[in-house]
Amino acid sequence: MLAWWGVIPAVVFVVVEIYFGSAVAKNRATGPDTQVSYLMGVIFAGLLISTVIGWIAYRLLRRSQVAGTVAFSAILALFCLSVLTITGVVPGLARRGSTQSAAGGRASFGDFSVVTPSGWASTTPDRQKTAAMFLLGDESLQNARALIKIDAGKCQFENGREAVAAFAGGKMTPTAISLGDNEAFQIEMPAGGGMSRPRFVAASVRDHKLYLIMGAGADDVDLAGAFQQIINTWRWEVAP
Repeated sequence: MLAWWGVIPAVVFVVVEIYFGSAVAKNRATGPDTQVSYLMGVIFAGLLISTVIGWIAYRLLRRSQVAGTVAFSAILALFCLSVLTITGVVPGLARRGSTQSAAGGRASFGDFSVVTPSGWASTTPDRQKTAAMFLLGDESLQNARALIKIDAGKCQFENGREAVAAFAGGKMTPTAISLGDNEAFQIEMPAGGGMSRPRFVAASVRDHKLYLIMGAGADDVDLAGAFQQIINTWRWEVAP
């Protein structure tokens, strides 16, 4: 079905996913212990989907190995481009999809707006449920030293206190804060988790929708100051 040279794009795809996709897996996996399995699942799915499309092209074009291999390679190339765009390795595409705002400038994200912390960049979220994402040190998630992201979506909690308490496994007492004019709660987790585990978490429930703010990064980063600026400059853009 595939020509022998089809192994070349397959190897390139695996290398790209392992080298660059590991940062995406770290952010999307449910925890450090699931990062490897998440990454392996992405690689397997990519190869499987590409093989199926290559087989379809092979059958439709009179069992042409060239057509099957070209289709297989093209799909793998798209997957590679996708992860390189998400991590910012492809600058042109990354900037084109970016929602960057200058430091100190207010950026709007639909239901809310905040002022981007000095030295941070607002960039394209890597997940559908993530409404906003800010990186420090680099526009690429792969090379950034710290991350603050805001998830917004369907809520299964009565209030923000329950949300952050569940996040901390019930081991910490949330602190009451205000997010715009809305009640919210915040916790500070132990340092040492780097980019793989949030150090600061805040949550608020508004109109049956949960807004979850998470900050993670290297221990020497002033994450607390940037996180607090997001909280303090939060403004609701849509009336309840």
